[in-house]
Amino acid sequence: MADSAPEERHSVRGAFDLHTHSVFSDGSCSVGELIGQAKDAGLAGMAVCDHDSLSQLASVRACAR
Repeated sequence: MADSAPEERHSVRGAFDLHTHSVFSDGSCSVGELIGQAKDAGLAGMAVCDHDSLSQLASVRACAR
């Protein structure tokens, strides 16, 4: 079986990123920016894993819609 092209092996299209952080924690992007980056990369889904608080949950849910 031949190896796939390098760009196919390293593609994140359809994958999930289950560990991201927004500005509500120690990240540098807003939730909206994270979602935009995930869409641009072709991710199928992502999780926002901010530390120590759920105060941002309503904002995360609103952006995800």
